[in-house]
Amino acid sequence: MSNSTSSGWSSDVERASYSRRAGRVLLQAGAVGVLAGMGAFVYNSTQFLTFDVDARLLLAPMFAAGVFAHAFAPSLRESVRLGIAGFFAGLAVFVAAWLAPLFVLPFPDSAIDLLLPSMMGDVTSAAFLNYSPTYLGGYLLAVSVGAFLE
Repeated sequence: MSNSTSSGWSSDVERASYSRRAGRVLLQAGAVGVLAGMGAFVYNSTQFLTFDVDARLLLAPMFAAGVFAHAFAPSLRESVRLGIAGFFAGLAVFVAAWLAPLFVLPFPDSAIDLLLPSMMGDVTSAAFLNYSPTYLGGYLLAVSVGAFLE
């Protein structure tokens, strides 16, 4: 053990092999992304809920995914990697869940051609207005609180 202090940008995790670090980050980003993406899909598709719940409560999984992205990481460098990778993984899950009915259900090609632009516009606006601020707000709040407490 050395007497130097860490700035938060490095840790003992950096000594692991690259493939182990990359694999761990990708698995954690996948878990965070699934939580965030499905949370965003459920928040924007409340007509699929079978029980009556306040829509603001459905923001919790997206916010929690942002917090988990920082909490799961052993260093600030890994936190940034996991936060960015989790954000894009969640965005991919969100878009895939939104557009999946067009390709899973037996729609004719003409219906897909008519519905796809409209659905892409809806998913884009939902991603910018709901998903991005909630996920990034949770992540940045966790980073700020972690920095304050350190």
